[in-house]
Amino acid sequence: MEGGVALVLTFAAVCTDLKTMRVPNGLIVLGVLAGAMLSSMGIRSGGVILFLIRLVLPVVILYPVYLMRGLGAGDIKLIAALSTIMGADLALAVIIYSLFIGAIIGITRWILKGQFLYRLQSMRYEMYDVLLYKQNSAYFTETNKKEKLHFTICIMGAVIICIMKEGME
Repeated sequence: MEGGVALVLTFAAVCTDLKTMRVPNGLIVLGVLAGAMLSSMGIRSGGVILFLIRLVLPVVILYPVYLMRGLGAGDIKLIAALSTIMGADLALAVIIYSLFIGAIIGITRWILKGQFLYRLQSMRYEMYDVLLYKQNSAYFTETNKKEKLHFTICIMGAVIICIMKEGME
């Protein structure tokens, strides 16, 4: 049941992201409410404290990536909402798989454009600035909107992988 709810939420996020380049807060609220309903029905147990931990944990984990503008706030909030629906363990898997999918897409783009070494070196300096000085980085900001990676697609791919793995176990 949670897998279906997570997939519908993610699909809606992908559709709105592709159309408006945003993940609306209203959709995130619906996802969190769905997670709360699953918790109250006993499908996702643990009480209020565990629910709040599931909601906050992805934000804490992904905040450094947000500072480097590697992810948008909507992407992080979507993963937080998914965490309330799927649980922290699957949310962590979604984070890992989606970052892996995004990395493959990004590296492939860099290679195809002949920018791989340049981008890798620039990213190193930007990460240093973010980690040392805690500055927001403009490194990942694309000037051409056609080049923007809609990370919700990576999240949806990760959700599908998690659902398939859960079904096989």
